[in-house]
Amino acid sequence: MECALPVPVGKGFATSASVAVLTALRRYPFWEGIARAHTAEVISKTGLGDVMAIALGKGLAVRLKAGGPGWGKVISLNVPSVGLVATTFKGEFEDTPSMLKELDVEDEFERAWRVFMDGKNFLSFLKAASSFSERVGFLKEEHKELLAMEGVLGGYAKKSVLLIFTKPEYEAKVRRAVRAKGLPTYNLRIYR
Repeated sequence: MECALPVPVGKGFATSASVAVLTALRRYPFWEGIARAHTAEVISKTGLGDVMAIALGKGLAVRLKAGGPGWGKVISLNVPSVGLVATTFKGEFEDTPSMLKELDVEDEFERAWRVFMDGKNFLSFLKAASSFSERVGFLKEEHKELLAMEGVLGGYAKKSVLLIFTKPEYEAKVRRAVRAKGLPTYNLRIYR
C-alpha cells in the first residue's frame, strides 16, 4: 500500500495515527481496525490518543478518557469558521517516543486541562493549548510574534508543528507572514 500525505511525518500532525488507521481499516472491520491501530500506536509510543480522535471525532475532538475503543471516550466540539495556517520548524525532538521520554508534562497538562474545561469550547482550547506549549518549551519567541498578529485568534506549537488559527479574512496575510520567515505552509482543512 502506498500513502501520500499532505504534511511531513514525525512532526506532530498525527500522521502515524492516520496511517495506522488507514492500514488497519483495509484489513479489519471498523471497531477491530481502530482497536488494532490504537494498540500499534501505544506499542510504538508514536501517538498520544490520536487514533481515537481521528476515528471518532470531528471538529475539535477531545479525549475525555484515555484508551482505545471500549475504554476511551471522545467528544466533538464545534469549531467556528476560522482560517488555519500550519507550518513546521526545527523542533527539539526527532519523534514522539523521544519527546515522551524527555518531558514530564503531567502538572502542565492538568493546568491546561482546567483552563480548557472552564470554557469547554474552541477559544478556551486555544488559550489552554497556547499556554501549555509555551510552558513546556514548544512555543518559541518567533512563534509568539506570529500569534500576536492582527486577526489571529490563537495557536500552539506541538513537537515541530505550529498551528495558527485566524479570523477567515486574515488567513492569507498570516500565511504570507509565515512564509516571509522562511517557514513552509501546508494546506489543511478543519472538518466540522
